[in-house]
Amino acid sequence: MSSNPPRPARPGVPPLPVPAPAMPNLGIQPLCTEQYGSRSARCYLPSPDGHLSCVGDEPGRGGWRSLREIFMSVFLPQGYPESVSTDYLPYQIWDTVQAFASSITGALATQAVLKGVGVGDQTSTVAAATVTWILKDGTGMVGRILFAWMKGSKLDCDAKQWRLFADALNDLAIFMEILAPAFPACFTLIVCTSGFFKCIVGVAGGATRAALTMHQARRDNMADVSAKDGSQETLVNLAGLLVSLLLIPLVTNRLQLTYALYGLFTALHLYANYRAVRAVCMETLNRARLRLALHHFLGQGWVPTPAHINPQEPLLPGLQRHLGITLGAPLHMLVSRHCGCGPAPWGQQRGCHPGLCPRPAAGGPAVPGPASGHPGGRDAAEAAESAAWSPGRGGLACANGDPPAAGQAVPRVPSRAGLGGLGHGSEPAWSGGMASGLEPKGQESSVAPAPAGPHHCTDPNEAKML
Repeated sequence: MSSNPPRPARPGVPPLPVPAPAMPNLGIQPLCTEQYGSRSARCYLPSPDGHLSCVGDEPGRGGWRSLREIFMSVFLPQGYPESVSTDYLPYQIWDTVQAFASSITGALATQAVLKGVGVGDQTSTVAAATVTWILKDGTGMVGRILFAWMKGSKLDCDAKQWRLFADALNDLAIFMEILAPAFPACFTLIVCTSGFFKCIVGVAGGATRAALTMHQARRDNMADVSAKDGSQETLVNLAGLLVSLLLIPLVTNRLQLTYALYGLFTALHLYANYRAVRAVCMETLNRARLRLALHHFLGQGWVPTPAHINPQEPLLPGLQRHLGITLGAPLHMLVSRHCGCGPAPWGQQRGCHPGLCPRPAAGGPAVPGPASGHPGGRDAAEAAESAAWSPGRGGLACANGDPPAAGQAVPRVPSRAGLGGLGHGSEPAWSGGMASGLEPKGQESSVAPAPAGPHHCTDPNEAKML
């Protein structure tokens, strides 16, 4: 008997067989065996007094097994490695390295800040140091609120980019704190700016870590994965503190050595962060991965897998080429931009696509009514002609919810194969289909061609693999 069911297979990939647990050679037939994931099996044997006795699969290695299992139970999620994604271990290894390097540089910065506020200086006052610290914390709180307001909605889809950005900004803030004592006149301004940056790092790092934890958790164990990540980081920070206790006496009043150690550990920190985020293989589509997938599909004719797209994803914000897509666009944006039917002189249009918009073209026939031949008058005619069409999941849908007008021509264009299902060969691909106007080859799409300009999706899930 095994307490762990086989892991569900992805579409097109046969399920992996669960290996049978090894039986101990004790000369007694066990009543049952118990195994969780790939961990060692436990065999339950009957005892003369009617109770069950539990033994491991290799009794001779009980001490080693017990130490290994204790370490795994303390620092790894339950059911590892089946309960997490395949990129969990490489990411955590590099994340541990970067956390250690960041702990060392943080200790150097703390020493510099304490020296700058007057620790060890007989002429400094407690009130001045307290005011400086309050200003530093207050500036950081303001930065936290502003950054969450401006960039909070973008941290989920671009988690890898913002994670790398947060760590680079953290290194910049630490460098400013190390340099602050050298400029006493601008010390308060420098540490306030550093606190502002560090609070941005806290928001971006925490939010992107939550997105990565959601990606790594595969058995609804997000809380367990997050808790064990915290335990790993605490252990690494403890090791960093022990090393800092040895380094701080060596770097006191030696600025060149301080700068050299900062440069060494910062280079290690940035490299480890780059390797960590590059090891993550996200299975959902953001704008960068969607652009790469579409470019590859239109050029090669087959759908690339997540393992093929993720290594090509740009990790620096300035190197990304954005698609003209707005997720969750409101109605007024569809009316004014998608169809070009915003406020305009009567009888004129702004970029309306022929056959998609009821607004008459410039110089075209007028809508019938009392003032212009329309039964409801001029106002009703203006309201009727302001409907904007946008491609939807089931064909054309009017932005105001109405179906196409009777007799209105809706062009039908053939399109190539969609991005759902499997990729090239039998490799696993994205976990769902896309509503992007791409349908199986040989069929015709009822989605009309969009006019020139960006396409605005009304469904936030249209560009995400479900």
